[in-house]
Amino acid sequence: MNQIPGKVMITCALTGGIHGKEANPNLPEQPDEIAEQGIAAWRAGASILHVHARKPDGSNTMAKTIYRELHERLCAETDAVVQLTTGGESAPVGGRAAQYRHAQSRDVLAQYGADELLYSG
Repeated sequence: MNQIPGKVMITCALTGGIHGKEANPNLPEQPDEIAEQGIAAWRAGASILHVHARKPDGSNTMAKTIYRELHERLCAETDAVVQLTTGGESAPVGGRAAQYRHAQSRDVLAQYGADELLYSG
């Protein structure tokens, strides 16, 4: 078995943007659950925490207030790179990174998938 040279970065996708508790009752949906699981993943070795936010009913949201809460809590408790999703509800490409605007005190990692660029309205 080959060894991986040097350091590696492990990404933990905490919630995902499709499935909810109907698929797995252990899936974190609410900010407290997501933060708790993110902190646990970081303690277990994850260096990147990929986050999707949910509304109280479990459906996806791009609400800046929820993303801000998650980002602030995860940054306060870990030194992980917190990657807030840019996929989700229909929004122009320029509006999809709005949840990052508060994160001026920390480096930010974002992604744009080809599907997001093609279907951006």
